[in-house]
Amino acid sequence: MEAAITVVGSVNLDFVATARTLPAPGETVTGAALARHPGGKGANQALAAARLSARVSLIARVGADALADEALALLKAEGVNLSGCLIDESAPTGVALIAVDAKGNHQVTNFRCQGPIRYWFWEDSMPEPELRDAMTA
Repeated sequence: MEAAITVVGSVNLDFVATARTLPAPGETVTGAALARHPGGKGANQALAAARLSARVSLIARVGADALADEALALLKAEGVNLSGCLIDESAPTGVALIAVDAKGNHQVTNFRCQGPIRYWFWEDSMPEPELRDAMTA
């Protein structure tokens, strides 16, 4: 039997800079390689569950921008139901700036303009039919 899972969480676009060392406070490290990856705790969980053959729906908020398209593309390709993803015209998609050193140590700074998940429900900004459809898809 196929598991049905609904994930409520964040969607980001991760900008990952990999260098020999992480910068100390006030230091600039040069020679890093830069990569972009879809991310966010909710998106990562939804993707993992879909890859384990679960039927997955994701409830999240993204901006009405190109970053959202890039952040959601892999989820869509892996069959995650995105009907519960709210497009927010007033805020950009979240971004994570990640620095990684040669040993795998990392520093992360998140930029989450989409606001806390709880806001969707307290302020009724997630239309009920979309929420119901996402959870039963």
